[in-house]
Parts: sequence; C-alpha cells; structure tokens
Amino acid sequence: MGNRDIIMDQLQQLGKVLGEILAQILGSKSGSNTSTLLKEAEESLSTNFQIDFVQIIELNKEDLKTHLEKIKFPTAHYEKLGTIAQEMGLIKRRTDEDLAKKYLATAINLYDLEDEQSQTVSFTRMNQKTKLQQLIHSEG
Repeated sequence: MGNRDIIMDQLQQLGKVLGEILAQILGSKSGSNTSTLLKEAEESLSTNFQIDFVQIIELNKEDLKTHLEKIKFPTAHYEKLGTIAQEMGLIKRRTDEDLAKKYLATAINLYDLEDEQSQTVSFTRMNQKTKLQQLIHSEG
C-alpha cells in the first residue's frame, strides 16, 4: 500500500507541475513577451519531464507513444500535455504558421493517445481535435 501511495503522490506532483506550466502559457497569451514565456515553459518541460517539444513535434503518433513510454511519462497526463501543445501552437500561429501546425498536430496525437489509454469517449476531446484539424487545414 505504501508504494501505491508514493506513486499516487508522484502523479499528483507531476500533474501540479504540468498545471503550473499550462497556467504560465495561458497567462502569456495576453502578454507581450510570449516568446520568453514559451521558452521558459519548454525549458521547464525539458527539465521536469524530459519533454523536448522541438523533438516530439516531429514524431508521428506511434513514435510519440514510444518516446513517452521510453521516458516513462505517465499516461494519466497525456491530455494535459496535449493541452500544453495546443496552447503553444495557438500562440506560435502569430509568428510561424508551419511550426504552429506541428504543435497542433502533436496535440491531436496526444489527445488520440489519451483516448486509447483511457478507453473512454470524450466529447470535449473530440471537439478539440476537430477544431485543431480545422486550424491545421486553414490558411493563416
């Protein structure tokens, strides 16, 4: 029982750190210094979770899943990581449409992985994926 409690504590701590990163990104959307805040968020993801968005936005869904398993990223946080990728992509649309599309595609892949691992249907995730697909296929 003690090991289970330790694991649950670790998962909660990871969720808290991801939540803080997401709050930082969401707070940056209205600010003028978004590039610095995004860089800090990416550094925090790299330091805390070994998540390098420059690397993972180049991966297809299966390779992304393999990579996340390799670094032992908890499946319970795929959706939150997807939300972070989505928000980063939306911010990057202001300056680099092609890069933004990679972030948005990564968000879709993470939402798909969440669907697979949770074995549940989420209408919220379905709507998010539809909106992201529309953004990816729209011009500017």
